[in-house]
Amino acid sequence: MKVKSKIENINCKNFIPQYLNCCGIEDVETYLNPNRDCFDDPFNYININDGIELFDKHVKNKSSVSILMDSDLDGACSAAIIYMFCKNLGMKPKIYFHSGKQHGLYDKLDEIVADQYPLVIVPDAGTNDVEPCHILKNSGYDCDILILDHHTILEDNPYAVIINNQHGNVNKNLSGAGVTYKFVQAYCAVHNIQSPEYEDIVAVSIVSDVCDLTSIENRAFIYYGFNNPHNNFLIKLFDTVCKYRGVCPEAIGWDVSPLANALARMDEQDYKTFFFDCLVGEKEDYDDAIKEMRRVKRKQDAIVKEITNEIESEIDLSHKAIVGFTEPSNKEIIGLIANKFTGKYRKPTILLRELNKTTWTGSLRSPVELLEEINNSKLAQCIGHGAACGITVKKSNLKKLINFFDGMNFETNPEYDIAGELTIKDITVDFAQSIVDNKILWGKCVEKPQFYVHLENPTVDIFKKSTTTIKLTQDGVSFIKFFCNEEMENKFKNLDNQSVNLIFELDVNTYNDIKSPQGNIIEWEIEENNNLKNEEEFDWDSIFK
Repeated sequence: MKVKSKIENINCKNFIPQYLNCCGIEDVETYLNPNRDCFDDPFNYININDGIELFDKHVKNKSSVSILMDSDLDGACSAAIIYMFCKNLGMKPKIYFHSGKQHGLYDKLDEIVADQYPLVIVPDAGTNDVEPCHILKNSGYDCDILILDHHTILEDNPYAVIINNQHGNVNKNLSGAGVTYKFVQAYCAVHNIQSPEYEDIVAVSIVSDVCDLTSIENRAFIYYGFNNPHNNFLIKLFDTVCKYRGVCPEAIGWDVSPLANALARMDEQDYKTFFFDCLVGEKEDYDDAIKEMRRVKRKQDAIVKEITNEIESEIDLSHKAIVGFTEPSNKEIIGLIANKFTGKYRKPTILLRELNKTTWTGSLRSPVELLEEINNSKLAQCIGHGAACGITVKKSNLKKLINFFDGMNFETNPEYDIAGELTIKDITVDFAQSIVDNKILWGKCVEKPQFYVHLENPTVDIFKKSTTTIKLTQDGVSFIKFFCNEEMENKFKNLDNQSVNLIFELDVNTYNDIKSPQGNIIEWEIEENNNLKNEEEFDWDSIFK
């Protein structure tokens, strides 16, 4: 087990500032206690005034507006913000939902052209949709296009007013909903309108889109949005779905986002509308909406499990990157399956489906950012985020792309990034409690701290109910692994004269009102104890007397 420590000598009494510094955060005090000065000025966004002028023309005309919702939770949050704002200003917005996990204008272009709305707004997408924008602008009626996006800019798009945080001196790590909210704030400032409070919606989008939380503005959105939510549906989601973890990035990432994103991927149009209507306050059947989200997620999980098993039997693990294939009908869940392989094998994974006779298309998921290097190679084109994006590759280039990966300088068995190494004596209730109390901090690039510990001959307890749980205990400190498979159970059941190396997260266990520190096991390694001394320490004379 190879580990890479952020901190050489952990100060358990002052760990939080020490850890934040190691994550690259210099002003720890402001990071822990952000204020309104942490937000970027929306007027620093390029094209913001052009966007306000364009939008205001349609506000004055009380235009009907078409809004295209991108197919993930950030897309829903972005569309909800601009939808509610348009309605507040007396406009008539219509939402277009993708049938699956499509992005941009392509699949909805014919419908939008047919409806002939004078203003088309594309939040969280659209920057690089040059050809669809060109078609819209030349479709025989007067159509304006406003794009509010945060994705990488690949080419110039002269047919729309584009407000994108990848332009200009602003927070490059903001979500699509964040950019959309910036536009709303700027418009309100120009027209002396009280801006709505959408920080909670933006906070959810930042976490769901795995945005960098070292950004002080992103931290401010998390701080204000999670501590003082206003959206009634989000409040219900927090109370219901986040009950176990509390309202924090981990809960949004593990409990809320998967439900919403499953709905986006599956062809459940009625329930997409139901979810969106709850988010924008047009329906209040929140319990029913959450029930349906959970049903769709279970349905998706079953499909993903079946297809993952089919693909895994065929993949070649001998290369630095995994390349797998699936049917075009699985396009909506291909990214989820790629995630499974990247998580299990810790390798970049490309899952492909046939686009046409000459081309593969699919999803890339990776432990390291590869988008820019792949695009620079000209062997394939990636669109999206650095480590999670769509990919298109000519069939004639696929072997070259695999060889390109093999020649890249990244570790195929990388080290585990940890906060640092601990001894059993370091693991106290106060130390564990400090990490639990700061759970609102932990997210992308400020990951929940993980630690390494070496256990000598720990006590092993195995608990079996519907699932198997293993507990290792040494000197009164327990380490827990939930949902253990049969292989792990057998190895720990037969633990004899062996030590265990663990990577774990710290938690606090409360039993009979007594708190104790607990390690939740992430990775484990069993090693044989060598009871022989080193040769230079061994007393050979005593043997040969």
